[in-house]
Amino acid sequence: MAALLRLPPLAEEVPVHFRANRRSRKYILKVGHDGSVRITVPRFGSQRFALDFASQNAAWLAGEIAKVRRRGAPWAPGHEFLLHGTPTPVMVEEGEGRPYAVFGTFRLPLASPDADLRAAVVRELRRLAAAELPLRLTERALAMGLGERVTRVTVRDQRSRWGSCSARGVISLNWRLIQMPRWVADSILIHELSHLRELNHSSRFWKAVAESDPQWRESEAWLHRHRGLLI
Repeated sequence: MAALLRLPPLAEEVPVHFRANRRSRKYILKVGHDGSVRITVPRFGSQRFALDFASQNAAWLAGEIAKVRRRGAPWAPGHEFLLHGTPTPVMVEEGEGRPYAVFGTFRLPLASPDADLRAAVVRELRRLAAAELPLRLTERALAMGLGERVTRVTVRDQRSRWGSCSARGVISLNWRLIQMPRWVADSILIHELSHLRELNHSSRFWKAVAESDPQWRESEAWLHRHRGLLI
């Protein structure tokens, strides 16, 4: 069931979706990629209290929604995005009778000078992620002695997670890892590979993570600070 929540900082109402979770001990707020508010309602909780909780956090929600809208807005030449953790501008150049989107060492043909730069960049980043991330994960798996336990690697457009690992050894990675510094992305690769030893988040799991990635807390801190900069 959905409802509407008025956010004074935005001077508008936004849709709210509720998700009951009997295992949750508290209300959890998230903003979806479409700018809607998602509220996890704990056991014995209610939608009325969930809306009250959201209203108390209106300023934070408005800020997160603004970030989502900025990410979805068309890009003008000179717009910067992260590639391997480095702010990278995209420009438009003419050549051979047609326009190109140019960033780093990449040169992408455009249909017209006013074509959507964001869409062109995202397509190329997803192609790059599909080519690079599985190889990096395989290398890391071999270094951890887990090479034979990885059965398949996919690169996807996950909405709410950086990766996942199944009991069958299938690992899925978010293509946005390509935007992160390599040490942060590697931390996520290690996290998912560690689930091949412990398919949970127990103390044994975190011990396994720390053995291969002593910097995992620093990586989580980077993600917390820079999440809004990822496309």
